[in-house]
Amino acid sequence: MEIFKNEIAPSIVGKGPRLTLYASRRDYALLSSKLLRCGLPRAGFIEGEKPPVVVRGVETIDVSAVNTERAWGLLRGHSYLADRPAVLDDMSLLMRHGLSPGERLHNEEKIVNNLPYWIMKRRVA
Repeated sequence: MEIFKNEIAPSIVGKGPRLTLYASRRDYALLSSKLLRCGLPRAGFIEGEKPPVVVRGVETIDVSAVNTERAWGLLRGHSYLADRPAVLDDMSLLMRHGLSPGERLHNEEKIVNNLPYWIMKRRVA
């Protein structure tokens, strides 16, 4: 997470019209990665009731409400980027129409450290 915030994000912010980080409390692959890497937090994993990582210039979306129960093992909760209709719809609105998270469907804006992030409210199968 620190490498993303301090090195990766600053080097790619502004390279395109939008930069989106999808994050989840239910991403067990990232939780496993954290545990295997001596507890180092991951940018896409949200711990407990904490807010997700929010970085200026990056549109962070908490997709924890998306149903990820079908996947098992290490991919449980991690494959939502490829197979969950709510996330795919959100990406489509982003890539095809350039809409901001607030303009896309079912995203509720929150603020942490004076920076916005969004929560995807739709829970789908």
